[in-house]
Amino acid sequence: MRTVGNRTIIVGDFNYPGIDWNKRITNEPMGRRFLDACEDNFPTQHVNFPTRGENVLDLLVSSDPDLVKNVQSSGKLSNSDHLILKFDVVSSPTLRNPSVQRVPDFFKADFDAICRELNDRSWETDFACMNACQRWDHFHNIVQSLVK
Repeated sequence: MRTVGNRTIIVGDFNYPGIDWNKRITNEPMGRRFLDACEDNFPTQHVNFPTRGENVLDLLVSSDPDLVKNVQSSGKLSNSDHLILKFDVVSSPTLRNPSVQRVPDFFKADFDAICRELNDRSWETDFACMNACQRWDHFHNIVQSLVK
């Protein structure tokens, strides 16, 4: 999740296959609560294509419909059955980030090279003797090293 002022973006696998995002309807009680929460707080869900099978499970929601543009798929990560989402965040020139946290300059990133590196890894071999926490730490460290 990223928040700047009152503008927020949330991206992730929300796993609500019963929601029809085009019609904003669902017959599932949990899906209905999630859909209502999204409509109350994040008026725009930007993914309009299936991200796993025929379902839109991976979402990109924002508090401002003009905050996100050019949402598309960049294929799959390794042998995952989910798609990678690629999109542009549109920022206002007058908007300043008050954070003191160091943020990578993503305009200089070579996303194709990063994706190639991640796809070419043998994740099954890497993860063979690891528990879930160790797998996450390993994956996080790999991604961090690629970002640097």
